[in-house]
Amino acid sequence: MSTIGQRLKTESIFGELKTIGYFAGLHRCPWYDAIMDHPTVFRPEEHAVYSEEKMGKSTLFSSDRIMVGLNAFEVGQEHKLHAHAGMDKVYQVLEGTGIFILEDREVPMEPGHMLIAPEDVPHGIRNTGKSRLLVLAILSPAP
Repeated sequence: MSTIGQRLKTESIFGELKTIGYFAGLHRCPWYDAIMDHPTVFRPEEHAVYSEEKMGKSTLFSSDRIMVGLNAFEVGQEHKLHAHAGMDKVYQVLEGTGIFILEDREVPMEPGHMLIAPEDVPHGIRNTGKSRLLVLAILSPAP
C-alpha cells in the first residue's frame, strides 16, 4: 500500500472529498484505497475537481513508480510553462480544447490528443476553449 495519504497531506472520506494541509485543491478519489490493491474500471472524468481560483488536481492512482491524475481547467485557466527533473509526463486530453504550451510554440489540443514531455522539457497547458478542459496526467516516477 502506498503512503500517498501522508505524501499529499489529503484524506478521503467515502462520499466526500476533504483537503487538509498545504496541498489545497489536490484531491484523492473516495475509492482510492480500494484500487491500490485491486484493478478497477472507472471513468476518470467523474472524479474531476474544478476550482474557480486555479487549476484543479485529482489523484486517481499513485505508487513509487507512477502517478495518474487529472488536471481540470475552467475557461481561461493555465498551468504555466514548467519542467520536471528526473520525471517524464504524459498528458491525454479527455474533454475540452486549449493549447499545449511549449518552450518555442503553442500547439492546439482537443480530446484524443496526447503530449509526451520527457524530463527537463518545458511544457504547460492553457484552456482557450469556451468550456471546461480536462486532461489526464501521468508522471513517472511519481513525485
